[in-house]
Amino acid sequence: MEDFGKWLEGAEVKDLSVLASGRKTETVKHPCSRCHGTGKYLGVRVHMAESKCFACKGTGFFKTSAAVRAKGKASRANAKAKKIAAFTEANKELVKFLRDNTSWNDFARSLLASLDTKGEIHPNGLAAAERMMAKTLATRAKKAAEKANAEASAPVVDLTKIHDLFATALANGKNRRALLGGDNMKITPAPERGKNAGFLYVKVDGEYCGKVTPDGKYMAGWGNKVDVTEDLMKIAADPAKEARLYGMRTGTCACCGRELTDPKSIEAGIGPICASNWGL
Repeated sequence: MEDFGKWLEGAEVKDLSVLASGRKTETVKHPCSRCHGTGKYLGVRVHMAESKCFACKGTGFFKTSAAVRAKGKASRANAKAKKIAAFTEANKELVKFLRDNTSWNDFARSLLASLDTKGEIHPNGLAAAERMMAKTLATRAKKAAEKANAEASAPVVDLTKIHDLFATALANGKNRRALLGGDNMKITPAPERGKNAGFLYVKVDGEYCGKVTPDGKYMAGWGNKVDVTEDLMKIAADPAKEARLYGMRTGTCACCGRELTDPKSIEAGIGPICASNWGL
């Protein structure tokens, strides 16, 4: 009787008198709103072998009303949401790890898609994800330790005078600043709104070599083998002097990178405009 009651709730019977006689009842057919009862897909078809409606599967109608179907859909959605919440609660760290790494990991995205669709992750996928998380966290811990060791042993450079030059140039409207010196070295301030605000970037011959932290520690770039410490310290000790020496030695202005053509500028190692803008 319980099953019959559920059936009766979803089906609308035209004539209740037939129930007593045991005759087969005729249920009301509820037209599909997607295809307007035609059973045909009304949208644009591209390389589709069939033209039947996706909602009613080509029948043109449903055996239950829209309200009953909506109630069932909501019930299923609620049950799946509870299942996802329970799985997430039981695997907090793993799910968080997967969500934090979807930007670069296709496997993480596929597992989360499975979780959103099925309310869980298959045990095999779960085990693979746990191995991936352990390996990734171990690699990150190793890199963090290497970075800490590198910072602890990094040479310290007093950048006060270089920062003062950059500040003067900025105050004079020079937003794009770079100081040349040493053996084709180029020093530029990191973007003020970036994660390395206050750092200085160091390049030699156009190749990135490393960066100097706000407290003066030089951190060589990954895989960099060029030792720039000597030139960097020399420039930091007296950037004004080194800028002029660079200009006299190369014929190129250390502040704007342009060729020095005026005899007085060549002799001074810097042009009058840059000298004024940079406080040299």
